Amino acid sequence: MRTDEERILKIHSRAKELKEEKQRKQSLLITGASALGCLALIIIISLSAASVSDFSVAEAGAQGMRASMLSGNSALKFVVVGILAFLLGCSFTIFCMKFKNKQDNEEKGE
Repeated sequence: MRTDEERILKIHSRAKELKEEKQRKQSLLITGASALGCLALIIIISLSAASVSDFSVAEAGAQGMRASMLSGNSALKFVVVGILAFLLGCSFTIFCMKFKNKQDNEEKGE
């Protein structure tokens, strides 16, 4: 038979386990949502770059609207999308690292 002190310790350890599990689930949800958001942003940028390319250079020259950065060179669109994807990936990685460090600091503080 357990004493009251043992029961209280067991209750506290179970509460701590539940709290850690909740934090893990929340972390996974935030990380997944951020990843999906970055992927969606990359897809939107890619599709918008493709729609800009539908506006042909011949039409632009005829109408005098050749100031667009992306209308003259089709390879430039892919470079811009690649750079933006790289920056999004870097920012997402930094976000995940800071979030993980924050969780580690909270666990050490408790």
